[in-house]
Amino acid sequence: MGRKLLVLGPDSPKRETGHCTNDTGHALTAPTSIFVLSNIKKAGQSSRSRANSPYWELLQTSTVLRRAKLRASRLTEEMVKAPWQLIGAIILVSTLATLSFGSATNVYITPDGNAQGACTASPHNPAWFNSAANWGGGSNQIGPGTTVHLCGTFTGNTNQSMLAAQSNGTSGNPVTIFFESGTNLTSPAWTGAGAIDLDNRSHFVVDGGTSCGFINGAVTSCNGTIQNTANGTNLANQNVNSLAISANGATDIEIRNLLVANMYVHGSSQDDLTGPPGPGCVHFNGSGGSINIHNNIMHDAAWCLNGGGVQSGTTTGFSFANNEIYNFDHGVGMGIVSNGTVMYKNITFHDNHIHDTAIWDTFNSNFHHDGIHLFSYCGDGTSWCANATMTNINIYNNLCDGDWGKDNTGCIFFEGNENGANVFNNVNIGCCGRSMNNGFFNAYGININIFNNTIIGSGSGQVSYLVNPQGPNVVVKNNVITDGVQLTGQNNEYPGGQPSYVWSNNAYMNGGSNAWVFCHMGGGCDFLNFTKSSFNTWEGWTSESGGVYVNGAEKLDSQGRPQSGSAVIAAAVNLSNLCSKNGGTFPDALCNDRDGNSRPSNGSWDIGAYVFGNNGSKPDPPSGLAADVH
Repeated sequence: MGRKLLVLGPDSPKRETGHCTNDTGHALTAPTSIFVLSNIKKAGQSSRSRANSPYWELLQTSTVLRRAKLRASRLTEEMVKAPWQLIGAIILVSTLATLSFGSATNVYITPDGNAQGACTASPHNPAWFNSAANWGGGSNQIGPGTTVHLCGTFTGNTNQSMLAAQSNGTSGNPVTIFFESGTNLTSPAWTGAGAIDLDNRSHFVVDGGTSCGFINGAVTSCNGTIQNTANGTNLANQNVNSLAISANGATDIEIRNLLVANMYVHGSSQDDLTGPPGPGCVHFNGSGGSINIHNNIMHDAAWCLNGGGVQSGTTTGFSFANNEIYNFDHGVGMGIVSNGTVMYKNITFHDNHIHDTAIWDTFNSNFHHDGIHLFSYCGDGTSWCANATMTNINIYNNLCDGDWGKDNTGCIFFEGNENGANVFNNVNIGCCGRSMNNGFFNAYGININIFNNTIIGSGSGQVSYLVNPQGPNVVVKNNVITDGVQLTGQNNEYPGGQPSYVWSNNAYMNGGSNAWVFCHMGGGCDFLNFTKSSFNTWEGWTSESGGVYVNGAEKLDSQGRPQSGSAVIAAAVNLSNLCSKNGGTFPDALCNDRDGNSRPSNGSWDIGAYVFGNNGSKPDPPSGLAADVH
């Protein structure tokens, strides 16, 4: 009698005696004993496509290859005698035997371990997730490639953490924590270890389940939620360390598609907590890099996203995109404070909507509000250090608006040694008579490029620079700078070297007294009123070419998009050669406007973050305006 062919499905018993049967009940036999793969779907297993997890399909349709009980001599004999079908099967088994399929493909977690929603296949409770015994390479353990499905409302106690990861994924095979429909992690006030604790872990994805955040200029609501319900000035708790997710010391962490809400609802100018960073959304201090936080809605926190890399050597990869962040003190804060050699590199912020910080004003100005705050200092926290730096920074397509309160410092605020940054296609819209105290962009650093931004102040309330560059090799081109008592200036001091600047094709509109501040390299500053003669003086002192002066109708819409007849149309220098696709070093987003419309590869661009009309089409240059195009 022939040897038995054992076919295993996900729930098949491990038998080696008797005959297995196929789905018609007939016995299956074969000349030798092997295990083959089955694509039988586990009962209750979700069939949802996981486009963001390329390993999903492989693991979804394959069971674990346990063993191939073939002795070498017998295998050779059987291959000679066996039919060609068996030879093909043995070749398949030999090829796949080199792959490692260990940990469970899917694990299901519910609040009480009972089935609900999509979690019907042997669900567990959070205590099971939090036990190290359930992490590893076993077929029923969480490990590389496992998707942990969360179903239901998980209610934590005050100062509790709900889920604490016990081990790691691997590169290309992360552990994914997936929020099924309507899943909510809620507590009066989560602990400082986070509702989800990923401290010192690596290769994780936390996925709220459906794409959300700030997408194509609009807010898309989220499925998965992490929230506090009673933490804030006038609420039951004042937990100043509460976090949604703690990823301190972690590496290769992706957090996407989540609503993080009400980590601390600040409700009084008398509430100064204990100082920053305070309660937050995600903290990643001392990380190993590869931090990717995108497509989230996050609101009501102090330093919402806060962290950085290790304080020695180089940490690479920090990306923040398509997030809707509001009612915060800091949207994103990252810093180096070290006397050693420390570098953070490849830092990207794009397509975020960052707004409304006034709720964090305090009587003593304890919190200084920033949308994006990067700082690099020596160990004393104030001195400039050549060996402590951030580099290869790209900030583009972001929108800053709303009420920034009295205690703001800027939408984008650099301090210390930032070396190598491209800031383009961003839009700032002033509000409520507020002044951005250090401008939309405090450009303190070396090798800073400021291109095609649209920066609109609040009018007479904007009494500080809208753009404040300071450092060696700062290039300012193609920007709309409008509606402020002060528009911009040129500083003559920087601790890391002699400042130097290139100004070109910027549109200055409706400034006031001290519209331009020019500090001479030999010392002393001149303050220039917004007049045509002062504009000519500014151009002479800065050697700016192609600048535009408008004292009157700007012909921009409320978001800064140029309207017919605007002086910014076809008045910018073409920067296509800087885009990566054309051999440059900038992201290709520079060759599009903030709306995604293409800028022309040849001919003049429009000044500012937006192209007039559709796909870069150009009207005739404006005429009959109170504008000068140089």
